[in-house]
Amino acid sequence: MEYLDTSYIISLAVVDDVNHGEAVKIKEKIVEPVASKLTVIELYAYYSRNPDRELLEFSKNLKLVVESSVRYSLMKAGAKIVEASLDKILNHARELAVELKLKTLDLIHVATAINIGAETIVTFDKDIRRLREKLYHRYGITIIP
Repeated sequence: MEYLDTSYIISLAVVDDVNHGEAVKIKEKIVEPVASKLTVIELYAYYSRNPDRELLEFSKNLKLVVESSVRYSLMKAGAKIVEASLDKILNHARELAVELKLKTLDLIHVATAINIGAETIVTFDKDIRRLREKLYHRYGITIIP
């Protein structure tokens, strides 16, 4: 199971994103893509701040444009939204904080991936990527790319 971080999903969906080409190549190798409700919220936040201008010009309805962009991004990634215990994830994120020294949302992504049994985290987030060795040796999670 591959846990898809928001940075990867955005790079895959947004054609002019700097990592789009690499994201497309990675997609071909992903077998069981999953994402969390946190990812969905981050996508809503991203598209609320960066709406597709052509869609917005056409519809004039920001909420509709954002919802459509989020749905499209998740569909493009083929991501299934996993259910996970928020209390369990937040408690685990708290425990990981001292060890990993990540920002809050990154901690929650990593804790989610560990708790759902993901073998891989697909992310372009440099802070998570710098922990590649630690996450592999301690939790058996591979970071791609």
